Parts: sequence; structure tokens; C-alpha cells
Amino acid sequence: MSILTAISAFTHRTARRPARLQLLAYSGGLATLLVVLAEWIVARAEGPPGGLCDDDFCTHAPPLAWGVLGVADLFAVAVLALGLLVIAPAMVAAAVAAERRAGTLDQLRTTPLSPLALVCGIVVGAPARLYLLLVGPLVLHVVCGLLGVIPADTLVSSVSILATGGLASVLLGLTVALAPRQETGGALVALGVAAVLGFGGFLGAALSGEPTGSGWAFLHPGGALQAMGLQHDGLWRRLLMSPWRLHWFDETAYLARLAAAPFLSCLSSLALAIVLAAACCRKLAFPHRPLLSKLQALALFLGLAAAALLPARALEHSDALFHMMVSGTILIPVCLVLAVFATPTYEAWALGLRTGGRLPWWSDDAAPYGLMWTMAAAFVGLGWAALSWRVHGLCDREVVVIAWSTVLALSLPVYVLFIATRYPTAAARWALGVAVTGHLLGQVIAIALVHDRYRSPEMLFVQVAGVAGAIVPAWVAFRQAALRRRTLAARST
Repeated sequence: MSILTAISAFTHRTARRPARLQLLAYSGGLATLLVVLAEWIVARAEGPPGGLCDDDFCTHAPPLAWGVLGVADLFAVAVLALGLLVIAPAMVAAAVAAERRAGTLDQLRTTPLSPLALVCGIVVGAPARLYLLLVGPLVLHVVCGLLGVIPADTLVSSVSILATGGLASVLLGLTVALAPRQETGGALVALGVAAVLGFGGFLGAALSGEPTGSGWAFLHPGGALQAMGLQHDGLWRRLLMSPWRLHWFDETAYLARLAAAPFLSCLSSLALAIVLAAACCRKLAFPHRPLLSKLQALALFLGLAAAALLPARALEHSDALFHMMVSGTILIPVCLVLAVFATPTYEAWALGLRTGGRLPWWSDDAAPYGLMWTMAAAFVGLGWAALSWRVHGLCDREVVVIAWSTVLALSLPVYVLFIATRYPTAAARWALGVAVTGHLLGQVIAIALVHDRYRSPEMLFVQVAGVAGAIVPAWVAFRQAALRRRTLAARST
């Protein structure tokens, strides 16, 4: 009952009853506009998109039946994806940032509503106006499916992807908005969420259009939508794929990966939504705790690492090894962000030290060493599971790369704890975070140069990076140990 009450209350705040009818009318007008635009395009086109034939290359594609509703359906799906996967999460992030700035977020925590009810209310109520505007395009898409303009399985897959992907996306926006310790600019948070999700959708769509990258299309709902549309030889495939690439769809493996992308996307979106909803409920109930528990951060990292590594089993030997290096580079910032969200403040960390006992690594007040080292071990284990049957031996250069990467991975929690406990203001933490990012980027570049047999002009950079890779973490660990001694000394006095 509290969930329905919260949804009704938040929806009433953003879209009152007279405004709802007006928004529904605008939604119908938007759907009509999509149909009119599709009719204008069809009337002025010479014919449906087909094959290409010239002197150098010839592709004969079968005739394609198309019409106004087919083109309008493409527009409707694009509008729904843009609204649910990009704009709605940004609206949620902006709404929560505004609540924090106005001081009403803490007041919401004191209401009789449960944290889950608050989460449901914010997720449904904050973008309520947008949801009402999207009713028209959704009805148009469903009508196209019922009339046979698009296959029935495409309709079911698209609605499922939009529902689960939209839920995970708005919860991601809510999670990002709840993460800061102090009030931050709502516009910047909203723009950041929209930019990340929009770029992820573009990247996922690009991956689905390549046989090699299609195994990772499910990582973003936009990539799953693209894979869903490319499964059938229809308007979606002919418009979005170059004619000289249509022969790719003769490959059974490629079609199988496209067919699996919608199911994997729904499954991964639901799993992500569950973890993010638990994190949001935790933050609303206990604002003094980190956003993520250690186990939640580990679960998110395991899911992302498995999604990045396991599809590499379908790649060739050299491509798979290169992909593991790229995945490790990409997962370093992911590991850092998750660890930062699971690291306690100085007060909580100091209180944990002063209790005298040794905290388990999954405790909220514990340092992130155990968490991040577990993440590193999990990445190595998943990489070995994906590529062990391909690796037959290691040369000296590869041994150096593995050793250097191991030292880099073991030093990461030192930086995270240093940033979280020694600098109380957000500006200072951001400044040090940028410096640490530059140092880690230099380490990654040096490791890549060693892997690629660097030339003599690059030797100086590799040597400097190697020295910095030993000195910088040692200095940070020394400063953190000094802070630990002072904290324990304050307890004794």
C-alpha cells in the first residue's frame, strides 16, 4: 500500500490531473506527427531501400515491401528508446539533486514511507510527464505489431527491452544522484547521466552491427534493440546496414548472437535493476553509510567483468588476448568507481579502527583492500575461464606485462582509501582523483608499450612510468599509514 501511495503522491507533484489529459493529447499529436513524417518520406522516396550493384561489387537483395506504418514504427521505437533510456534517467537525477538542494530529501526520509516506496515513487513520479508523452508512440508501436507490420516476436522483444532497460536506466540515474555526500549541481549530474547512457546506446548499436562485436550488444538496451531489428530482413536492416554488408547475415553464428542479445539484455537489466534498487533503498534508509555495500559492489563488478570477458571465447586467439587487455583497461575505472562508492568516510573508518577488533572486508567501515583485491582475483579467474584453452606459453615480455599489471591492480585500493579519508571536501577529492587518474593512465600506456615491443625512443617513458609505479603507491601507503597511527593515537588519549 505504501508503494502505491508514494507513486500517487510523486506523480501528483509532477503531473496533476488536468495536466495529464493535456500531456496525453500532446502524446497523440506526437504519434500523428510521426505518421505524417513517415508518409512524407515514403511519398518522396523512389522505392524501398534495396541492394547495390556496380562494376566492382554487386549485392542482390530480395524486394522489400514497405509502407508508411513501417517507417513510422522505426520513428516510434527511436523516440521510446531516447525517452526511456536517456531522458528519463536524467530527469530522475535532476529531480533528486533538486530535492537535496532544497533540503527536502532528508524530510522525505522521515516520512512513514519505506525506502522501497520512496524509490518507486521517485522512479515513476519524477519523469511522469515524459511517460505520458510516450504513450502515443508506444500505442503506435503496439498497433504496428498487431497489424503485422513488424513480426510478433519483434514487438514482444522491443517492449521487454524498453521496460527492463528503462527500469535499470532510471535506477542508475537515481543511484548517481544519491551518491554525492554533499549537494552538487543538478544540471551537471543530469547531463552526465544522459551523456553516459547516450554514448552507451550508440556504442551498443555499433557493436550489434558487426559480427565480431555483436556478442557484447546486450550490454546496453540500445544495442539489444538494434540487434532485435537486424534479426529479420526488413526495413530496419535495409536502412541501418550498408548494402555491401548484407552478406554478413548469411552467417549462422552472427544471427544466433543477434537472437540472443534481447534475452541477455532483459536478464542483465533486471539483475542490474535489483542491485541498484537495493543500493538506493540502503542509501535512503542509512544516509551515513556508503552508497554500495562491499557485496553489492562485488556483485556489480562480477556481472560487468563476466559480460566483458566471456563472449571473447568466440574470438580468434590474437583478438581474444587483445580483448582481455582492453577489458582490463576499461574495468580499472569501473573498479575504482565501485570501490569509491563502497568506501567509508574518514569518521566511519576511524570509528572502525578505534573499536580495536579486525573488521571483515565486507563491513561498511572496512577499508576497500579486500574488496578490490577480490575484484582483481575475480577478473583473473574469469579471464582464465574465457582464454585458458588459448594460452600455450608466455614469453618474457608477457611475463613483465602480467607482473606490472598485478602490481598496478594491488595498488588501486591504496588510492581509493587515501582519497576517501584524507580529503573532506568534494573539490579536493576531485583534484586528487584527476591526479591519480593521470598516473594510472600513464601506467596503462607503459604496460601497452611493453606488450607491443616498444622502440628505443619510448624507452624513457617506460622507465619513468616504472619508477613512478613503485614510488607513488609507496608514498601514498606511507601517508595513509601515518594517518592510521594518528587515528589510533587519538583513541588512546
